[in-house]
Amino acid sequence: KPNKQVTVPAPTVKPSVGFEFDKWDKELTQTFTAENTKITAQYKELGDIIPQANPDGSDRPAGYHTVTFKVVNGTTSGQTIFYVNGEKEVNLTNTASGINKKANIGYTAEGGTWDKELKATFTKDETYTFTFKVLDDVIPSTSVTQKPDGYVKVEFIADTNGSLEGGDKTYYVNPSKKVKAGSNNLPIPIPKPNDNYKFYKWLENIDKNEEITTDKRYVATFKINKVTMTYKADDKTS
Repeated sequence: KPNKQVTVPAPTVKPSVGFEFDKWDKELTQTFTAENTKITAQYKELGDIIPQANPDGSDRPAGYHTVTFKVVNGTTSGQTIFYVNGEKEVNLTNTASGINKKANIGYTAEGGTWDKELKATFTKDETYTFTFKVLDDVIPSTSVTQKPDGYVKVEFIADTNGSLEGGDKTYYVNPSKKVKAGSNNLPIPIPKPNDNYKFYKWLENIDKNEEITTDKRYVATFKINKVTMTYKADDKTS
């Protein structure tokens, strides 16, 4: 009815995938005129990747699919479930890189892989699984930039009266793998005494039957050689 304030009932709106209803561009309650009869629905654009907020998934927009990130041989923390636009090709590379992942002892995220391509058009819910890379039970310190989480350090060094064949050695050892000093993957270096010295012993003593479960520091010690000198008196006659 023109020239009288009325409230127009709002129709049901259906946003396109990737959008949600925001507001009407004009008030629904007003005085309408012949020139003022159009009210337009306004929409807000959604991101192609949306973190899940409600654990039951009730906040998933229409036309979106649920993507879950998991790991094996480790754990995750923080946000791991997202909604993705089902009508676009979506690149999840940055999202996957941001997942907080912690490897179990003996594994590392460096060199690990996801089981599917991270760039895709999603037509259904998907789960991505990350596999950590397996580490060696014994790792020379020269082959990595830092000690792997959970590993123990084993050092073989020499005191100042000698050296070790190949130089001092440091290894990182997985304490759950029953590694022993003197085994194929944790060889005991050969001590080399300086001139006039001989190898004495290792401090601490190396027990080849002991499984390495804590940090170890084995120092090769040397002691001076005993020199026996014989003096012969001149035969003097009077």
